[in-house]
Amino acid sequence: EPDALWDYAEAHMGEPADQAFEAEFGKRNQRWRKRMLKESPELFESIGAGQAPKYFWIGCCDSRVAAETMIEAKPGEIFVHRNI
Repeated sequence: EPDALWDYAEAHMGEPADQAFEAEFGKRNQRWRKRMLKESPELFESIGAGQAPKYFWIGCCDSRVAAETMIEAKPGEIFVHRNI
């Protein structure tokens, strides 16, 4: 049934689903990036230098609650393995 769901999404979005999803995620990413630069100006430079997360989180692949959200983790703070 994935094809039926895709057809439904395209029929109700007013534009091809790929473009709608791309536009939405692009907007969200821009807002997140602006917020991160304001809250932590050095963030992108530090995470670009490499990874060394302090914690390893093992969880299920349920998308309703992200591990990072539950513990208010910053980017690069925890390594999450969700495909169990």
